[in-house]
Amino acid sequence: MTVFTIRAHKRFAVCRKIRLGKSGRRGVDGLLIELSLDGCRISHASKTDSFALDEPIVLRISGADPIESHVRWLREGVVGLRFARPLHNAGLEALIRLCRSEPVITAA
Repeated sequence: MTVFTIRAHKRFAVCRKIRLGKSGRRGVDGLLIELSLDGCRISHASKTDSFALDEPIVLRISGADPIESHVRWLREGVVGLRFARPLHNAGLEALIRLCRSEPVITAA
């Protein structure tokens, strides 16, 4: 038997270092690898055992406004987030361009 999953929104492959902020705790670094209008997938996330389902999280992407989210699912090193407010098409397109561009390097 084959099982098909129907997605509410198209997913886009991206690659950008991010930080997941938790209220009152040190943030967790990860790699944003998938993005859609209503959520994203983070890989290479350290300390995923410190997350809880439906926990509020702030997604921080350098060069973009913070995005309030909730933990939707967890696997070792991988976190699925659902955005508190879905993105608009223009906002999604801008984030995709940002996440697919070269990271900005600042002089120290």
